[in-house]
Amino acid sequence: MQQWSRLVPVLALFLGACASPMQSGWRSYERGDYAAALANWQPLAEAGDADAQFLVAVLHDDGQGVAVDRVHAAQWYERAAEQGHAAAQNNLGLLYYRGDGVPASKEHAAEWYTRAADQGFAKAASNLALMHLAGQAVERDAERARQLLELAARGGDGRAQSMLGTAYRRGLGVDADPSRARRWLTAAAEQGQSQADVELGLLELESGRERAAARAFARGAERGEPDALFALGRLRQEGRGVERDDGLAARLYLRAAEAGHGGAQAEVGRLLLEGRGLEQNDAEGVRWIRVAAEAGDARGQHNLALLQLKGRGMPVDHTQAAFWFQRAAEQGFGPSQTRLGAMLEHGVGRWRDIGEAHLWYSLAAAAGETDAAERRDELAQHVDPAIRAATAKLAGSVPETRGGVWLAGSGPAADLAERARGFPSAPLPRP
Repeated sequence: MQQWSRLVPVLALFLGACASPMQSGWRSYERGDYAAALANWQPLAEAGDADAQFLVAVLHDDGQGVAVDRVHAAQWYERAAEQGHAAAQNNLGLLYYRGDGVPASKEHAAEWYTRAADQGFAKAASNLALMHLAGQAVERDAERARQLLELAARGGDGRAQSMLGTAYRRGLGVDADPSRARRWLTAAAEQGQSQADVELGLLELESGRERAAARAFARGAERGEPDALFALGRLRQEGRGVERDDGLAARLYLRAAEAGHGGAQAEVGRLLLEGRGLEQNDAEGVRWIRVAAEAGDARGQHNLALLQLKGRGMPVDHTQAAFWFQRAAEQGFGPSQTRLGAMLEHGVGRWRDIGEAHLWYSLAAAAGETDAAERRDELAQHVDPAIRAATAKLAGSVPETRGGVWLAGSGPAADLAERARGFPSAPLPRP
């Protein structure tokens, strides 16, 4: 969720030439003298000035000139919000959403976001869109969410532009539209939204523009975005849009891995085991793969299971291998679904179960695993027709994803609402 909280010195240009407590407060703030800024704004706030009330709330919210005090921040935000101050309404909604300084209430959050969004306040529109996407205290409504994101994006909100571009690229709640996706993602990237760089890079890859994709990923990588580091590493590894360089690819993967990217952790582990781009080291390779697996990365889980089957860097353990294959299979990872089906078919690491093996082969086949399709068809004659029909229905309901496999789980699996965390602060309205 987004908060308007950072004071920006350039806004002092909007102040009148004559001296005033408001102007003096801004000058103090620019010097870093937050206590003096508070001393200038507090009397104005107590006299009922909505802008001053908002500024005093921000100082308490951020702990500038005073200790962080969200209770007092909420009180001042509410006084300004009741006067129609859109930024205060948005920030008060955020406190209710988090239950910080006030009792948690998604209903109150939605109410305040709505009041601010109705005034055209971009960040509130973006926040309210997320609630409609998730169905939190408001009706789950993809079309309403799109309308709100459009409002916020047109208002210049970079995060909304990124989310809207992502929706148009992936066809989430809207018809896929590469042209609109590129326009909004480009606008967001120009505002420093690193996830927009990633989405734009994937869009360019889908359009066959590998050099443009590499440029987008490189821009995101410069900003330290783990997905961009991973994606650029993959292009370097494959020589797509850039010169092939295994060493540079490995270094990019390592940076992403150290930032917690599960796919990169699994890839670093594999490269260490192979000695490709990094010095060969079984112990370190196994460690990185285990880190990825335990963090929930499907490729890491699959690779750890393979190591346990082979006994590389650890004792052979079929039971644990089946456990990790199932963890990855449950995430929809086709190769693990195929392996798990085989272990169930032959009773390795699990009790033999032809019906369950047929189920996993069917799911793997739906994910494009041709070997699994052959095994599914061979086992079908040994499975009850009613179970076969239920399995076929389940396999047919598996949703198609775009970009997720290429980014090793960092693509569509990342819900839009997750991407709303950690918004950069934005400037205040004119005092």
